[in-house]
Amino acid sequence: MGNHQLKWGVRLRRWVRFARRIFRCPAVRRMIGHRPLPSLRSDLDLFEETMLSVTLIPFRGVDPDVVSHLVRDLNSLGFAASVASPIEIPERSYNPQRRQYDAEAFLAAVREFPGARLLGIAKDDLFVEPLNFVFGLAERPGKAAVISLYRLQSDVDAKVYRQRIVKEAVHELGHTLGLNHCPQPDCVMHFSNSLRDTDRKDIYFCAACRRTAPAVRS
Repeated sequence: MGNHQLKWGVRLRRWVRFARRIFRCPAVRRMIGHRPLPSLRSDLDLFEETMLSVTLIPFRGVDPDVVSHLVRDLNSLGFAASVASPIEIPERSYNPQRRQYDAEAFLAAVREFPGARLLGIAKDDLFVEPLNFVFGLAERPGKAAVISLYRLQSDVDAKVYRQRIVKEAVHELGHTLGLNHCPQPDCVMHFSNSLRDTDRKDIYFCAACRRTAPAVRS
């Protein structure tokens, strides 16, 4: 997503919300009559469905401020983010030998929620065999993804921590759209083997990834 395209995506989303408020107004409804309204509302619904809507699902213990910041950051990138109530950590997801939590169990818990696209947020250290750890996990393609905050807050200030969170969120959401890992080091879809990789890459999809996934072209 280029900066210019992102700004227009945000403006269009705001326009849709503004239009909905206008056409709920009784005076406006009387002025234009009732018959054209359902068609117009259907058009607005269709427009919103084409946007990258995502529901954030925090697991128990996640800082609400972190979730609020992520909502704002995703919305600034053209997503339409909302937040569900916190949920419990999945039973039997903890591995005492590894002292970590099974990311697949967290992903399965997120998948149970309704919604076009779902992003779980966990404060716990997650793993998937045979890897030592994961920053996140997602269906590719699909609707569910999860990120772990555990390693993102290592020895950095609040600004860098917030940037890492949104990068990993966008990365996992990209997988739900069918995107693979990208060889471009500055693309948000580049695989992060370490925090150095995460800090080096951008928050945007590169041109090649935008061509691959139509949903992120604008």
